Amino acid sequence: MSSELLRLIFATEQPTSDVETYLAVAESLFDEGECEGVAHGNSRVAVIYPRYVIKLPLTEAGRRANRAEAAMFDAVDGIPMAQCRLMDMRGVEVLWMEYVEPVAASDELPPWALGVDEVQVGYTAEGLLVAYDL
Repeated sequence: MSSELLRLIFATEQPTSDVETYLAVAESLFDEGECEGVAHGNSRVAVIYPRYVIKLPLTEAGRRANRAEAAMFDAVDGIPMAQCRLMDMRGVEVLWMEYVEPVAASDELPPWALGVDEVQVGYTAEGLLVAYDL
């Protein structure tokens, strides 16, 4: 398991679940074998696989972000989001999201993309430009 992920879990001041549960979920994510890396923000950790990403909330803000992204994907209007859905992993609500190849902010982008936090947009395997983080 990634020592960086363990450090993030233990450093979280207000985890959304007990540390033992997080360790079990994190271990199960890494045991899948195809993991290509880990990225993290202030409230979530993203475990990256070739075709999808699992976003593990570290705080209540992370849980809210996961729910907001899932709701945005279901919305008819708004910013196009990568396909995603909430999943329960041992009592921890995680967000499964299709993998998106990020684009550079300097690329020519539509106006909606410039409104996404830190221009976190990219292309799906089907070539659609979508947001992958709000």
